[in-house]
Amino acid sequence: MENTEIQNAGKASRWVDVPFAPRRFPFFYGWVIAAAATLGIIASIPGQTMSVGVFTDYLLPALGLTREQLSRTYMFGTIAAGILLPLAGRLLDRIGTRAMIVTATLGLGVSLCILSYSDRIARSISVDIFTTMIVVTLCFMLVRFFGQGCITMASRISIGKWFN
Repeated sequence: MENTEIQNAGKASRWVDVPFAPRRFPFFYGWVIAAAATLGIIASIPGQTMSVGVFTDYLLPALGLTREQLSRTYMFGTIAAGILLPLAGRLLDRIGTRAMIVTATLGLGVSLCILSYSDRIARSISVDIFTTMIVVTLCFMLVRFFGQGCITMASRISIGKWFN
């Protein structure tokens, strides 16, 4: 097991100086990482509860759900995203924070686009409310997984790696 960890560390270390070498800067590059990671945490706001809550009154008539049904879909989506996050942590360990932040940001953007069309997607599958709830639950799961989960996790870990 230790041998594969050493091999993985060797593979990751060759990408440290890409696209440029941080040690060439005349100041501690960790401050740049801290600023970028702070922007990453701010970019995760669409996946946070505070952001979804702003759009609740618009989602209710668009989806044809009651407030209770929308809350349930959000709860189930959050639970499902939470169940998947340990897998994202393993992936983060494997691919690194830079690749995870890029992947998660793209995933968040795509999941927000899917969420914006969730009413049309649900109606194209079936007209009943249960189908709408399943589609919206999956959309919330993706938004929470990428936004609240992966981007925040990778941003905080990148700060921790530079300030240990």
